[in-house]
Amino acid sequence: VMCQASAGSGSTKAVALTSGQTVATTSESFTYDSPDLRSIENRTITTEGGQFLTFFGSQFVAFDVSPAVAVEFTVCELTRWISDSSVIGKVASGISLNLNIRITLEERISDLTLSFTYSNPLLSSLKVVNAPALGSSSMTIFGTSFGSYDYSQKMRVGGTDCLASSWIDMISIACKIPGGSGTGKDVALTSGVQVGSLSLAFTYNIPSIGGTFPHNIPTTGHVNISIFGGEFGNSASDQRVTINDREC
Repeated sequence: VMCQASAGSGSTKAVALTSGQTVATTSESFTYDSPDLRSIENRTITTEGGQFLTFFGSQFVAFDVSPAVAVEFTVCELTRWISDSSVIGKVASGISLNLNIRITLEERISDLTLSFTYSNPLLSSLKVVNAPALGSSSMTIFGTSFGSYDYSQKMRVGGTDCLASSWIDMISIACKIPGGSGTGKDVALTSGVQVGSLSLAFTYNIPSIGGTFPHNIPTTGHVNISIFGGEFGNSASDQRVTINDREC
C-alpha cells in the first residue's frame, strides 16, 4: 500500500492500516525530519531583553505545533509560529556572549551554536568624578546594559576593584571607591564575562603639603625629613618626593 503522508512533526509516530473491518498498527515506526535552525534576525540585543526576534530555518512544519525557542537555557517569554521557515520569539533578559539558540518542535530540536550575544555594558557618566585618596566614599555609575538583576557585577577604578559594588538597576551601579592617587583613571564594569569602560573619567584629589620637619638641613643632604599634609594616597608605592626638582 502506498500512502501520501500529510504534514507533521516529531518522532516515534504510530502507523495504522485499516482493511475492511480490521486494523493493523505499529507504534514508534515513523518520524518526521528534525527542524533546521539556520539564522537569527539580530545576533545582539541589550541585556534588558523583551525584544521580538525572528528565527529562520526549515522544517518548522506547515502549521502551528507550538514551537519553543530558548537562548542558552532560558526559554523565550513568548514564541509564535509564522511559517515552515520562520518563528518569532520574545527574548528574555540576560548577559554573556556567544550563546546557543535552540528551537524545539514537539520532541525534535535544532541548535544554532555560539550565535547570540547580549550587549556589553555601556558606561556613560559618573555621579562623582573625584574623591579623597584614601577611598571608601561612594560613587554611582550610569549607563545601559547593566543587566536586569544582580549578576554580581564588579566595578574597577584605575584597575583596582571597588571595595564594594552594588547593582541598583539596569542603568546604574554603586561603587565604594578604592584608595589611590592620580588623575585620568579609567572606570570599568565587569558583568559576567563582558566589560564596559569609561576612559579618563575619574580623578583622586590632588595632594597638598602643609609643612616639613626639619625646615633646614646641611648642604650635604642625606638627612631624613618628614612632609606633612593631606591626600597622600594609601600606599607608599604611590609616593615620589623632590626638593628643588631633585628626587629624594
